[in-house]
Amino acid sequence: MVPQGKRGFAINASQVQEAGGLILPGDYVDIVVLYDVEFDKPGSTDKEVVDNFLVQTVLQNVEVLAVSQVIVDIVPEATPSVGGQRVRNSEAQPEPGATTVTLSLTPEQAQRVYLAESNGEVRMALRPFGDADERPIDYMTELELYPQNLPNPFLR
Repeated sequence: MVPQGKRGFAINASQVQEAGGLILPGDYVDIVVLYDVEFDKPGSTDKEVVDNFLVQTVLQNVEVLAVSQVIVDIVPEATPSVGGQRVRNSEAQPEPGATTVTLSLTPEQAQRVYLAESNGEVRMALRPFGDADERPIDYMTELELYPQNLPNPFLR
């Protein structure tokens, strides 16, 4: 079940974190993390600290091995995959009450996800099957959500 060179790594889950409870074993997800960070207020001489949020996609195209205790059969390795994604042989039912999702990660990816989960709020973004494209995604801060022509409430 766990591919060669990978580890089954469980993360905490809730219905919101796992795309409304729709993530199934055999699906592929992106791992997105929201961090609450602090920075010095620009122009402040008193070292005034301002809270801010930063979001980052830490991993893309990650295989879901299990949701709670639910697993599915994977088609044997000799079967062609779609975009490098393994094909599942059976279908599981959604598990909205799941408290864990087990991911297929390299040891380095497991460290990254564990550190992210310990310091931020993790969400999984469900990918359509066959979409294995990975592309650079810059992190985004809360400040970028405000229109440029309005006063920024964090910089007052």
